[in-house]
Amino acid sequence: MNHFIEVCLDTEDAVWLMLHSGSRNIGNMLAQCHINTAKELAKMADNRLPDPDLAYFIAGTPEFRAYWHDLQWAQNYARSNRDVMMERFVRIIEKHLAGGKKTKPLISVNCHHNYAEKEVHFGEEVYVTRKGAVRAQTEDYGIIPGSMGAKSYIVKGKGCEESYCSCFAAGTKVLTEFGLMNVEDVFNSSESIKLISYNQELKKFEAKSILDKSERLAIANKYSLSQTRRRLENTIVCTPEHPFATYEKGVLSYHPIEDIALSSGGAIVPTRVNMPSNLTVEEQDINLYYLLGIILSDGTIHVKERKIAPELDNRPRGGKYSNMYIRIYQSIIGWKQPFMQYVEELLKSYTAQVSVRFQEPRTCNLKGRLITGLGLVELTVNDPLFVENILQILPGLPNILMGNPILALYFLAGYLDGDGTYNKRTVSISVGKKKMFSPLICALLSLGVAYKVYRNRDNYAIEFRDNAVLSKLRSICKRLAIAEPSDRLYSDKLVLAKSMAGGLLRCDNLTTMAKCGKMVAVSNFKEQFIDLSLAMNRVFKVDVDWELPVYNFTVEDNNNYIVFTDYYTPILVHNCAHGSGRLMSRARAKNVYTLDDLIEQTKGVECRKDPGVLDEIPGAYKPIDEVMKNQSDLVEVEATLKQVVCVKG
Repeated sequence: MNHFIEVCLDTEDAVWLMLHSGSRNIGNMLAQCHINTAKELAKMADNRLPDPDLAYFIAGTPEFRAYWHDLQWAQNYARSNRDVMMERFVRIIEKHLAGGKKTKPLISVNCHHNYAEKEVHFGEEVYVTRKGAVRAQTEDYGIIPGSMGAKSYIVKGKGCEESYCSCFAAGTKVLTEFGLMNVEDVFNSSESIKLISYNQELKKFEAKSILDKSERLAIANKYSLSQTRRRLENTIVCTPEHPFATYEKGVLSYHPIEDIALSSGGAIVPTRVNMPSNLTVEEQDINLYYLLGIILSDGTIHVKERKIAPELDNRPRGGKYSNMYIRIYQSIIGWKQPFMQYVEELLKSYTAQVSVRFQEPRTCNLKGRLITGLGLVELTVNDPLFVENILQILPGLPNILMGNPILALYFLAGYLDGDGTYNKRTVSISVGKKKMFSPLICALLSLGVAYKVYRNRDNYAIEFRDNAVLSKLRSICKRLAIAEPSDRLYSDKLVLAKSMAGGLLRCDNLTTMAKCGKMVAVSNFKEQFIDLSLAMNRVFKVDVDWELPVYNFTVEDNNNYIVFTDYYTPILVHNCAHGSGRLMSRARAKNVYTLDDLIEQTKGVECRKDPGVLDEIPGAYKPIDEVMKNQSDLVEVEATLKQVVCVKG
C-alpha cells in the first residue's frame, strides 16, 4: 500500500502532481534469482557465513556482471514506469482542471529511493546502495513524501560530503553486547560491536549491528531524568533534537528530547533486558557465579607475570602467569558466621589450594584516641588454573548475566553477601569501582529490577526493592538477612499518567491522575497491549549550550539503542537518522489506532477512510517535520506540499 498518486498544493497554492512507484515486483523477482545464485556459490566455495543472507558476488566475475546488468535494467524500468504513469496523470488533470489545454510543468523531479549506483566519493570509485534514501549532491532534486494526510517536501541537495546528526556527549554509557561502554570507545573500536536494541513487535531486546556511526562538534544540552524531578544529578548530555522513546496516548513513539522536556513529558526506562544465552548447561554453574559475586565485591584478584623460564618450572599453572591468587577478606566476627565457612567449603569444591590466615586486631591513633579495629581473615585461593578460569569469564560477564537470569540472581546474591545491606524492604549495594557497574547493572536488567543509583561520598550505592526478586535472594544469600517480603507489591516501575491517557489503555482513575500530573504503576495496565518492563522517568532541562564532541549510531532493523544517565538510568533512544519511515508495523498500527483516528488525522484530504488503509495512518510514521529538521545539513527545501487528494494502490 506504499504506492500512491497525489494532488498537492504548495504554500503559494501552486498545484503539484506526485506519485510513488517502483519496478512493480519484477525487480524483486530478479533479485531473488541472483540471491539464490550467490547462496549456491557460497556453498560450493564452503564459505561459512554468519547468515546465508550475507552471500555476495565478487566484482569483476560473470555473476556480478549479470547481477549488475539486471539491477540497472530494473531501475531503468521503474523510472520509465513512473514516466508513463505521470504522463497519464497529467492528461487527466489537464482534461478536468485545465479545460483540456496542454500545460508545461515548472519543475519535474523523478528520483529513485531504493537503488544502487556506481559513484565517486573521496577520490575513489565505489558502489553505493541507498535504502529508503535519495541522493543529495549539489543541485540534485529529491522528494521526501509524508504519510497519507501529512505534508511532503521537494528538496535540493547541498552536496554535503559528510553529514551526520549526532547526539551524545563523550563519556555517555551505551549498552552493548559486552556490557556498558562509553560511546567514544564504541565509536573508536576496530572490532565489530553490537548494541542492545528493542524489538517493539516482539517486546524483547536484541543485539543488533551498527550500520553507521558518526562524530562531530555540536551544541548540546543537559537534561535531568527522574520520577520525582528532585534528582538533579541524574543527567544526560545530548543534542536537543535527539529522539527519545516516550509514550503518547499509551503508544510507544519517539520525540526530540527538547520537546519532551518542554511538555513536562517522560522518557522510556527499560527495566528488563534478557538476551539469548550461549552457555552450555555445564557452564551454567550457579555456585561459581555466586563466588564471582563475592570475589568482585569483597575480594581481590592478584596476577603477576611469570619471571622464570617455563621449562625450568614444573609447577602447575594457567596461561602465561605463575603468581596468581584470589584473596577474600572478612572480619573475625564475620568469619565466625556460617557464611565464611560456606564460602571456604564452596571454594574447596573447585580447588584444594585454599588457605586461611588470621590477622590480629590493629590499634591506631585517631585524633588522640586509640582505636582498635577488628581482626581480619584472609581466605586465599592459590590455584592458577582456577584463577585463570575466573579471569577468562570476567570480560564476558555482563553478556553472560544478561542472557542468564538464574546466573544473574546467584551473582547478585554473592555480591550482596560480600557488600550489601538490607533495610525496610530496600536492598543497597555499595559500589566502590565504576567498572563494577557493568556486571551489576546487567544482572539487575536481566532480572527485571527497577533500581536507582545514589552517590555516597567517594562511593556509589545501588538501591532497589522488588518483592519477587527479594524473595528469591532471601533463600540464596548466606550472610545478608532479608526479611520475608510482604504481600503488598512495591513497584518502582511507573509511567506518566498523562502519557497513557486518551488512548486504548485503561486503568482506574487514569484521567484524574493525568490531570494531576501523577505517575501510575505499569502493572495497572497488565493484560493490555503494553510492555510491562518499560517504565518512565520525567525529563527536564537543567543546562544549555555546551559545545562538545558528540556521537551517534545507526542500528540495524529496530533503529534504537540504550544509553545511560550519569547515575546509570537506562534510556531507550532512536537513531538520530535523517530518513523518514514507519514508527510501528502495519499490524501494530491496526491494533493501536481506530477508524475515528484515521478520519481525524486525514481531515481535509480526499482519500480512503476505511479499515483497509488504517495501517497508513500518519501516526504510524515518523513526524515529517521532525524528519525535515534532521535533514537541514543535507538539503534545502524548495517547496512544502499539502495533500488535497491521495489515492493509495
